[in-house]
Amino acid sequence: LPVLLAWFERLGDRKEVLRILTQDDQEMSHLWGFGSKPSPNRSYLTGYVALAVGDEQLAEKELENAVASGCYTHLFSSVEGARYRAV
Repeated sequence: LPVLLAWFERLGDRKEVLRILTQDDQEMSHLWGFGSKPSPNRSYLTGYVALAVGDEQLAEKELENAVASGCYTHLFSSVEGARYRAV
């Protein structure tokens, strides 16, 4: 139980989540599912977490990567559209 609580506590900090997305590799033993570096999924998630912590420049870059991937056309077709979904 302490390990589980520490895991949730770690991910409760948005800046730590952003650090994980921008710096860490997936570790299949305990933290996975957010995509390899680079990947459309990681760009998508990083863009929204960057918005949540107020890093507009990183959000713009990562959401542009997500748009350019073509993987999210069912959700948005521009960075502006992606930002709109975040509101």
